[in-house]
Amino acid sequence: MQRKRDQYRSFRQVAFCLAEEFAKAVKAALISAKLLPKNIRAIGLHGQTIRHLPNRKRSPIPFLLPEATFQLGSGAALAALTGIDVVSDFRSADIALGGEGAPLVPMFDYHFLQHPERNRIVLNIGGISNLTFIPAGSDADGIIAFDTGPGKYAYRFTCPGIFWQTIR
Repeated sequence: MQRKRDQYRSFRQVAFCLAEEFAKAVKAALISAKLLPKNIRAIGLHGQTIRHLPNRKRSPIPFLLPEATFQLGSGAALAALTGIDVVSDFRSADIALGGEGAPLVPMFDYHFLQHPERNRIVLNIGGISNLTFIPAGSDADGIIAFDTGPGKYAYRFTCPGIFWQTIR
């Protein structure tokens, strides 16, 4: 039990350390853009995904739902450090609504790549890759999106000294 408590404590410490690093990046971006925190409506904090188990068969027992996702990063700490409102926990919200837990990429794809006469298929090769299908002339409810599996994440382990350095 002590080991689990220590692990939880470590996760929380890392979440706050990440918030400090994100705050430094926000402050640097504000300086570069010559903006003040009051000029920013909100920060979107996705967090660093530690474990993501979307779209599992639902258990008939309500408290044993197998869908789960865990990201590090503290929205509250980031808000306190920057003085800017923070919107976070996107993956959990999407899973609660029946999604795969990756709601941002498909909406970006839809808004920037929709076409009235052509179907579009977009492959996002991130740490975990995902695919978005946008039917011609579709509204946002008509898109289909899902994770396809490891993307750049796999390269970190298969080609650590050769390929990974060139794709950062």
